[in-house]
Parts: sequence; C-alpha cells; structure tokens
Amino acid sequence: MKTLFATIVMAVSGAVLSALAQAPTGSHNIGADKKAVESRVVAFIKAGDESNRKVLEECLHPNYRALAHLPNTSAATPVIENREQYLQLISEGKIGGKPRTITIRSVELWNNTAIVRAELESAALRFSSTFSLFYSVETGWQLVHDLVELQAKGKEK
Repeated sequence: MKTLFATIVMAVSGAVLSALAQAPTGSHNIGADKKAVESRVVAFIKAGDESNRKVLEECLHPNYRALAHLPNTSAATPVIENREQYLQLISEGKIGGKPRTITIRSVELWNNTAIVRAELESAALRFSSTFSLFYSVETGWQLVHDLVELQAKGKEK
C-alpha cells in the first residue's frame, strides 16, 4: 500500500513539475508572454467586431463569463452571460459586428493567469473592459472573464 501511495505521489508531483516547467511566465520571457496575452485579447475583440464565431470559440475558456454594466442602468442590473449565451448573441447579430478602436492600458501576469485593462470605442459606445485570462499548454491563453462598463458617447460619468 505504501508503495502504491508513493508511486501515485511521485506521478502527481511529476505532472505538476512538468506543467510548471511549461508555464508561460518566467523572468526570461515575460515580455513575450505579455505580447501573447495582448494578442489573444485583440484577437477576441476583433473576432467580436467581425462576428467571427470560430475565432471566438478558440479565445474563450469553457467557463467564460461576461458581465456588462449597460449605460443608464443601476448597478443592480448588470447583464451576465456565459460562453454559450455570448456566442449565441454573436451568431444572432444582437451584439458585435461593429468595428471598435482598441487601446490596451495594462497587462499583468501571474504564472498562468493574466489581467488586461483595455478601452474600446465604437461609433456609439465606449467600453472600459477588464479581461481575465488563464493559460494552459493545450489551449494557450483563453479569456475566462470580461467585465465591461459601457458608456454611450456624449455621456459623461
């Protein structure tokens, strides 16, 4: 029994060490990782602007959630969507499909997680977004959370 337990512990430890060895961050390549994170966020935004469901599916983690605070609403009425709801709204043309300018404000990395702050602007709306991403060897960087404050143009906070 002790031998079986020791074998399992060594196998799990080996898998954890292997995953850590493949982790994207480290002092030698943090700039490259930030570029990869930024590229994934820009790909996600452009895919939404182009209603490109295929690219969106690649960018979004299975547990993705979007929380949007709409203009002229109270904090008690944010819109929360999961991955499938979000993709369905894109497919139906209810969201997305309009080009936006993108300004990345910051990219923060912690091992296999990242936070990106960005400002987006369409013809009618301003978007202040905070994106959370996870990294895995199998999928690369994927968005797990999009927290967005929408503001109609011409309206000040």
